[in-house]
Amino acid sequence: MSGRIEILPKKLITKVNCTADGIDTDIDTGLYLLQLILADHKLFLSPHMVAVDRLLAEAIKLHWDTIPNKDHVAFPRLTDSDVLSMLTGSRSNEARKLINTILYEPYNIQINDQKTGSGYPISIRKVYSRLPTCNGRPITEYSHEANVILQKLSELSFDLEVIVES
Repeated sequence: MSGRIEILPKKLITKVNCTADGIDTDIDTGLYLLQLILADHKLFLSPHMVAVDRLLAEAIKLHWDTIPNKDHVAFPRLTDSDVLSMLTGSRSNEARKLINTILYEPYNIQINDQKTGSGYPISIRKVYSRLPTCNGRPITEYSHEANVILQKLSELSFDLEVIVES
């Protein structure tokens, strides 16, 4: 959680019960879990993070178009360093350009609110919003703060476009 966790997981785990309906816990622990989910989503589902992920996927696709299919089999075993090395040395000029932008020129990554069709679409349509329960009932029945967090989660969705400027 980016160094922001205040309660150690080993303490949290003692306060939750796994049920067929999900996590059941007390109100304070349930709210804390929702706060962690929101913080995680704000970080990893931010438009800039999703944009970089999309550009990386596009660079890999462009690179793969230049190599034999049999070489694709080894990809799941590559480390991050291996992937970066593969892309920086790619036969695809576009793949090399994208990875260079990600690594050395991130200021050239622009996110458009309006889709022009000249970039790569990025979107988050659904976020994790499964609620913990307290005594078998949704935590939102007990806590206004849980409702606020749920609303903030729903506001993280977007449908944008990322462009790499030259």
